[in-house]
Amino acid sequence: MTASSNWQQDFNAIADRSPESLLHFLDETLRQQDYLDDLEAQIEIRLRKAKILRDSAAYEQALAELTAADIVAKKALRSDLQAKIILTRGTVKGEMGQVPDAIDDFHAARKLANAEDNKDLELNILNALGVAYLYARNPERAIEYLKQTQSLAQQLGNKERELVALGNIGTALADMNETEASLKAHRQAYALTQALATEQDLNPQSVYQLANICSRLFDLNRLDQAELECNQALEPAEAMGHVRILSGILMTLGKIKFQQGQEAQAMPLLERALSLVGTSTPTISLPLIETLASVYSNLDKSKQAATYWKQAIELQRSLEQRERAALTEELEVRYEVERRDRDIELLQLNAQLREAELKNRDRQLFFAGGLLIASVLLMAALWRGYTDKRKLEAELLSRNSKLEDALNTIQKLASVDSLTGLLNRRAFHDIARQALEHKRRTDTPISLALGDVDKFKQINDSYGHAVGDEVLTEIASRLTNSLRGTDVVVRWGGEEFLCFFPTTDIKAAMALAEKLRLAVNAYPVSTAFGEFNVSITFGLAQVDDDVQDAIRRADKALYDGKHMGGNVCRLEDAPTEKQ
Repeated sequence: MTASSNWQQDFNAIADRSPESLLHFLDETLRQQDYLDDLEAQIEIRLRKAKILRDSAAYEQALAELTAADIVAKKALRSDLQAKIILTRGTVKGEMGQVPDAIDDFHAARKLANAEDNKDLELNILNALGVAYLYARNPERAIEYLKQTQSLAQQLGNKERELVALGNIGTALADMNETEASLKAHRQAYALTQALATEQDLNPQSVYQLANICSRLFDLNRLDQAELECNQALEPAEAMGHVRILSGILMTLGKIKFQQGQEAQAMPLLERALSLVGTSTPTISLPLIETLASVYSNLDKSKQAATYWKQAIELQRSLEQRERAALTEELEVRYEVERRDRDIELLQLNAQLREAELKNRDRQLFFAGGLLIASVLLMAALWRGYTDKRKLEAELLSRNSKLEDALNTIQKLASVDSLTGLLNRRAFHDIARQALEHKRRTDTPISLALGDVDKFKQINDSYGHAVGDEVLTEIASRLTNSLRGTDVVVRWGGEEFLCFFPTTDIKAAMALAEKLRLAVNAYPVSTAFGEFNVSITFGLAQVDDDVQDAIRRADKALYDGKHMGGNVCRLEDAPTEKQ
């Protein structure tokens, strides 16, 4: 019997399944001489340690164990074990919120697995890719990988991986707002766990599926059923010490109590969940913090509520900055690679052109004094050289066009607000500069209106940023659909929008702004939390030679409009009068 099989049998027989007890056993095992000489066993033990540390949210320690395992795997020349290490490292990075790095690791592991024709390992990698795209908020792409996982698991007869894929498909369906279909998938996965379970097993997947069933029932507002399922999952989750599952169950129980109006009972559940997960797993910690802020608001504890709202805003900004940085880095790397490829191809094409020209010159010299047939051959050679050159030049033009398209894509991403699709401040400054130049030449007027959504903070504070984003997106659509073809609407920041009216005097701009105000207030905005009546206040100013000065004057008029109660259009220095 090998050292590898010995430790695994002893590990499975441990009665105390707490992370501390399991890690202690693995550390003691690594110190034994049998395992010091068995490189494969060392790697497998460190992999198991890394997974336990990952599930306990000790991410840096998990990465350290994987680094140590990788050194041993390279020494042992085991590419299959290297693939397992890279895969596990990707799962740690995914839970840390480093999704692009995680996806890179999964693809690197998949290459190694394919080289070894290791279908079992490929099965785990496909599932990991599906989960990574769930973290990246791309459930459609996630389902593609998860269905591949489910299909391969069925081919291999691997019921455990089939149920994992089915459960993750349920999570993806929930992200796509297909809650009933999601609940059905999780119930099917839970049934599979029961069919596979033994009396002695504490099956993590069984607990995980119960937690998901509880969450889906909460989403469907079946609170009593949700509470029963959560309580059924809570005790085994405590015994497992799996931080992500346990904190998720506690969060859902806290939300149930909050929804039932039992804020005092909700508060300790939510705070314990947050203490477990911290801010290391943003997908869990952000909704937790937002819910806690709402709980404290309902309990009239404004200071604590404000502290949590501040944390939520900072975490949201951190996530957005991380996503923007990842996107920018990806675009820059892609552009740099394309640019270098372009330079190499350009050098190659230029060399081919020079070679073609030299050949043409040789042909001309060789055939210059020949007979008529030689002249015909010369013309044929020249024509061939000419056509070759035209083809090469056409290829250069085509490739340059593709490069310009890539640059245009980068410029568009830098000029468009990612939430609403409207132009951003950077794009507006270019438009304003051109409009001012036209104004100076033709002496035509320009006006602008700065709008701010009324009482938007109340919506954000009470229902969260996701609902606030839905409101902003709909308002942006209504503004865009109500403007003339020559007008421009810009996401100025937060809940502020700037409307720019070229060749328009202030009187006409006032009429346009009033039209926009009525369009925003025409009918309620539908969101995931129901309908909201929204309105907007505009401050207007005419542009002289300084756009920034006009924006400051419009902002002052907007401020005056807000003090009048909002839902008005207010001219700069106009008398105070409710619309």
